[in-house]
Amino acid sequence: MKVLVMGHPRSGTGYAAKLFQSFGLQVGHERMEENGISSWFFGLKDTNPPYDAAPYDASFKPDLTINIVRKPLPTISSVAYTEFMTSLYRQTRLQYGHCNNQLESMISIDRYTDYVREHFDVNHIVKTEHLDAFCLEILKLEQKTILPGKAINSRPHPLIDERCIADNYIYQKLVEDYNNAW
Repeated sequence: MKVLVMGHPRSGTGYAAKLFQSFGLQVGHERMEENGISSWFFGLKDTNPPYDAAPYDASFKPDLTINIVRKPLPTISSVAYTEFMTSLYRQTRLQYGHCNNQLESMISIDRYTDYVREHFDVNHIVKTEHLDAFCLEILKLEQKTILPGKAINSRPHPLIDERCIADNYIYQKLVEDYNNAW
């Protein structure tokens, strides 16, 4: 099985690669492996991405394409507080201007999600937090090794107070999208 997993930075593409590996599929994080790739750069169809990430390869034809979405508030917080290195890259690729970190994070996640769904034939939209159950129940994969714990955030940061962004229409859109995912 060939797999393509795409998700905005800090949404769990690294976790997804490890999870698929635990099911015996060689899915690389930001690099192509025998059974595919889990990458946010690939989702932007970038043929020359930074940070030694694998370039987009139009000849790669996955059997399964998944867009993972992580719970919005922790994702927005993680992007706002820890994803500085890719900020200008995301602004350029997703065509939006600089603004405060919280708003920029929401715009980036929203635009990335829209881009992926417009440019790829996404088979499933899956909550990162449910990806393990999705692999077991829907894909009927058999786990070969057990991962220690669930998806964890590898970069400590504070959590944004939801009251500060709850009325924002982009935040509401992200929450609705998350709630509608598998």
